Amino acid sequence: MRSWILLALVAAVFARTYTEVDQIWTNCGKDSDHFHMSSITLSPDPPRIGQNVTIDVKGSLDEAVTGGDAELLVKFFGVKLLDLKKPVCEMDPQTYPCPIAAGPWGVHQDVEIPSATPKGHYQGLVTLKDQAGQEVLCYNFDFQMSK
Repeated sequence: MRSWILLALVAAVFARTYTEVDQIWTNCGKDSDHFHMSSITLSPDPPRIGQNVTIDVKGSLDEAVTGGDAELLVKFFGVKLLDLKKPVCEMDPQTYPCPIAAGPWGVHQDVEIPSATPKGHYQGLVTLKDQAGQEVLCYNFDFQMSK
């Protein structure tokens, strides 16, 4: 699950703390979603194409996640660049094994922004469903990437 969130955050490279009131992220989920994000922090400020960005996500899960499916959709100027779908427990089982316990949960990761990353308008969607097919999270993102 953490790998999917990291992919989404790489796509949403901005360097400040994001909460649900910020414009880049919108919660497309429901009140019944099982993950409740409190913040996303990306740095340096601003991130640079061709350099590493440090990503911190904080929130909480109201149930354990023992399986399910994740999807990341990324568009560049409205054209689909990426549509990844994978079982949650196959994302990075050595680093982040399943099950993921209920309670506080977060990600801290350094990710390289490739030098070939084009500047422009990016949009996307990150979704995760649990072992019962219930939505764990759903977030849209929309931002401008610049060098």
